[in-house]
Amino acid sequence: MNMCESLYIFVEDNNDKRFFERIKGIISECTGIKTIFIVPHVQKPDKLINGYISKAKKTPNNTYLFVSDRDSNHFPCMTKIKDKLSNKYKSLDIEKIVIVEEEIESWYFSGLKKKSLLNNCEDLDYNCSKEEFDNAIPEHYEKIDFLNEILKYFDSKLAINNNNSFNYFIQKLNIINTH
Repeated sequence: MNMCESLYIFVEDNNDKRFFERIKGIISECTGIKTIFIVPHVQKPDKLINGYISKAKKTPNNTYLFVSDRDSNHFPCMTKIKDKLSNKYKSLDIEKIVIVEEEIESWYFSGLKKKSLLNNCEDLDYNCSKEEFDNAIPEHYEKIDFLNEILKYFDSKLAINNNNSFNYFIQKLNIINTH
């Protein structure tokens, strides 16, 4: 069995990239992989992303995961999301897709130790939507600054316990170098 040396994680946008950059240590710990590339895909041409996926698949000792928000307002069914993504990116393997329940903001919130940072957080659950999360941001913060502030207090063990899709992502990481 060859051990993976590089992991590509395809994410939607820079808020997602910021989150994954913060948890690279956790990812490395789960996988034993030291070289991790976080690649936002939403604003890039499909052909380019397909090329990156193909490269990750063809290069020995590389692997990848493709992370996408569920956003149940548009796609209530996870299977439909995976089908849509695999039709859009022909090189994408369905088993490499991880769906964030509901959106990446829920992963930020699920690992937040210091709940006092948020307004009205008692109304949020750990699968909150982007809009629900945004409404809880204190007025004196811009969203990007606030997301960075949350990452200072992010606890991955808390997030694993609070959010099923984050837990699933960590489980996917744990099996990368065991197959």
